[in-house]
Amino acid sequence: MALLALLASHSVSLAAEQVPAALQVAILVKVLVYDRTIATRARDGLRLAVVFDPERADSKAARDEFTKAFNETPRKIGDRNVIELVELAQSKLEGEAASLDIVYIADGADVAK
Repeated sequence: MALLALLASHSVSLAAEQVPAALQVAILVKVLVYDRTIATRARDGLRLAVVFDPERADSKAARDEFTKAFNETPRKIGDRNVIELVELAQSKLEGEAASLDIVYIADGADVAK
């Protein structure tokens, strides 16, 4: 069974109230470490999609911040790097959902139907 964690950073009126992308990534990695079945499920790696709206500058900026923080953070589960990051336009989420293990919804993306 695929692990599906929906992490969304909802827009708020003040940027100071938003959780920094580096902290979001750190929390995500720590949560995955506590999942005792992750070693078995992540044998072939986990796919993390950053879903964003390509038509909104704020959504692309949120995607870029999360991706930068992800690439700068050690993301080992056990003794291996097992998380692959993919950037995904919100219009493609439905078609790709089955191949994803973790979905991060960037600010400004609207995936509700």
